[in-house]
Amino acid sequence: MTAFGRDAKNKPVTQYFVHPFTLTNKKIVDELALHLLVDDGAIVYLNGVEVARYHLPKVVDALTLATGAFIESAWIKTAIDKTLLRQGENLLGVEVHQISAHSSDLSFDLALAYQPSRHVNAMVPEVVPEQELKAGKSVAISTNNAKVFSTLYKIKLPAGVPILTLSATGGSGDADLYLCKDKPPTLTEWHARSAQTGDEQVVLKAPEAGVYYVALYSYRPFADVTLLATW
Repeated sequence: MTAFGRDAKNKPVTQYFVHPFTLTNKKIVDELALHLLVDDGAIVYLNGVEVARYHLPKVVDALTLATGAFIESAWIKTAIDKTLLRQGENLLGVEVHQISAHSSDLSFDLALAYQPSRHVNAMVPEVVPEQELKAGKSVAISTNNAKVFSTLYKIKLPAGVPILTLSATGGSGDADLYLCKDKPPTLTEWHARSAQTGDEQVVLKAPEAGVYYVALYSYRPFADVTLLATW
């Protein structure tokens, strides 16, 4: 959370964020993708190199206003050159710009996701189980393996649904929640995800009708995690 200062009608236009992370083996990265949820504009840097720019002109400073805005719940995906990664310490930076000095809020969420090489088991199995997840009907999921996707669940979402909510709660271990439309999710291909420590939740406002696929990814082995979809 960041403060906007003393004048609610003249808030800081730009906020800057940095996040260091350590990569112990860059050889396992086959594909690299950035997923961003932002309100309103942003520039993203990986190890000092610009990798993505959204709703901002070529030349910017701390007073540059964003030229547009995304739907706040829409994740934007951008492929990134994996050679920008360093073995060991890396630094991710983001500058987020408001569309006006009196904008009501500023927010962003970011995920840097990679597709492992073929030698790492982190893909949805080729034989996909046909299991349907129905509204209000929970299922309990467990896996003894780390770094794999769970059984795949399919949601047939009708037209006119105002909100789709998915939750993964309870149990033990560490499971991340992934959702993708029309095809199974992978670590780099998804429409929404939750990768917190503890319970997970994904909320889509005014989602398109169609088929959605849901899976849990085992950051660590997990047991008896309850998956529930409501709409």
